[in-house]
Order: sequence, then structure tokens, then C-alpha cells
Amino acid sequence: MTNWEQNCIGRWSFRKRNAAGLFVNEMNPGTGDLTPTSFSATDTELVDMDIGQGLDINANNKRLLAADGSYANFTSQDFSLETWVFLTGIGVNRGIITKANGGVGYAIYSQTTGNIVFGTYGSGGWDASTAPAGTIVVGQWLHIVASKSGTSGIIYMNGRNVTTVSAVHQPLLDNTANILNIFNNVGLNWGLFGYGGRTMIYEGRALSAADAAELASLGPNRT
Repeated sequence: MTNWEQNCIGRWSFRKRNAAGLFVNEMNPGTGDLTPTSFSATDTELVDMDIGQGLDINANNKRLLAADGSYANFTSQDFSLETWVFLTGIGVNRGIITKANGGVGYAIYSQTTGNIVFGTYGSGGWDASTAPAGTIVVGQWLHIVASKSGTSGIIYMNGRNVTTVSAVHQPLLDNTANILNIFNNVGLNWGLFGYGGRTMIYEGRALSAADAAELASLGPNRT
């Protein structure tokens, strides 16, 4: 079994922990906008789906937020963003994982045409890998991996490569002024429609096609 903790610098997951049905949010590192003590057994923001547990975002001003801008501040190295989402609708610029503002940083977000965009922002401007329209499927868990490998930006959906853009992604500038947002976009106005699930961030590790396929096969409840 592959060691998924290698090069992992952040993990967020949602699980039912006890007989009383208490949900606990695991955040590592940081405290964020939503913390473990925010949740109770009757909290409607956390939903137990048929497969996996999720945080109910529902396009509202909710997000998981890293503690400070130095976290996940990638410059020129490889990195990967991995997450599970259960979408109930599609909207414009709905943030999935974003750390970008003022032309510096990176982001994964959805568009109204049903596609996923992975963008990096650096000295050469904004470069984007865009999956085809209709890539997003509403009403089921979707596994998304965005991988920056050298000068390529790659998106995997449910273990399948849906787009690769080569030799366009510029080295990222320092973006310590920007906080990492999970399940929302910059400014808290663009939350995804639906639920966010298990999320991991890797520094210095570009997840491969084989990695993405294995992670997708493990499902959102993997330990």
C-alpha cells in the first residue's frame, strides 16, 4: 500500500466517532474558521452520506481556513491538491481549494459549464488547466486531484486524467499574504454547491496517474 502521508502537509476529514453520533473534524495543521469544538452530534453542517462524510457548504460563507499565509505557500516546487466533493449544483468560480489573490497563488474551482479549472498565478501571469465542459457530475462523490509536475498542470477526476497543460505554468511568486481556503474561494463569497469531504495537500510530490487511480479506488473514507 502506498504511503499517502509522505510529503503530506495537511489533512482534513470528517468522521462519526462515537455511539452518540458525534462528528469530529480532523484538521492538521491550524484551527481554521471551523474547529472540532464547533461541531455537535446534531450539527446540521456535517452530513453523513451513503459513502463518506462531508461538510455542508451549500454556497454559503463557510470554509476551512489554514492558520496563516505561510502554510502551503508553494513557489516553484511540485505540489498536489487532493479532495472529495459531493456537488448538488454547479456555479461560477466556486472554490474547491484556493490560495490566490492579487495575481499570485493557485486555485481549483468549478465553472457553470460543468468543468474544473486548476490555475497557477505567477510572474508570467495566470495559467490554467481546464477540464472539458460536463466533467462535473452532480449528485455523487467526485475525487479530484490537481497536480503541478514540473511545468505541467494536470487534473485527475475519479482516477482519470481529464486534462494536461504542458510548459505553461510559471513558477509561483511568494504569496504569504494569502490564506488557504478549502471549499470556498477568496473572499468567502463563492462556496461550492454541496459538500466537501476528505482533503489532502502534498508538498514536493506530484501525484501521478497511478496515484490518482489508487486514491480514487480507496474512497473518501480511507484511513
